Amino acid sequence: MVIFWAAVPSRIVLRATYRDRRNVFCAVWLGAPRDGVFLTALAALFALSERPWLALIPAAGFGALYAARRKPLALAASLGWAAYVGYELAVQRSCPDCNIRVDLFLVYGVLVVLSVGAIIKSI
Repeated sequence: MVIFWAAVPSRIVLRATYRDRRNVFCAVWLGAPRDGVFLTALAALFALSERPWLALIPAAGFGALYAARRKPLALAASLGWAAYVGYELAVQRSCPDCNIRVDLFLVYGVLVVLSVGAIIKSI
């Protein structure tokens, strides 16, 4: 993944490009500096579609958070990330040439809401 930042007065231009043998994800964002952080996080999430095993890292982190704090939302986030790994591997196996993945907006939205909620609830 290549992320390019260009600062302009009170604006920031972010271009995130992720390439592999099947897909190219490229986004250009022109907005306030705080919006660049959002796009960087979005580009990182889309990189998970090629390497879904990396989603085991947040799954383990939320599992550890659940073990420490016993908050059900942390367990839900951990199970959600683990379920995503299985889902993404199944999609890769059944449709290796799928390059338009609208389902990821829903899946990533649920994972982000679960993750943020678990972090806030556990603090």
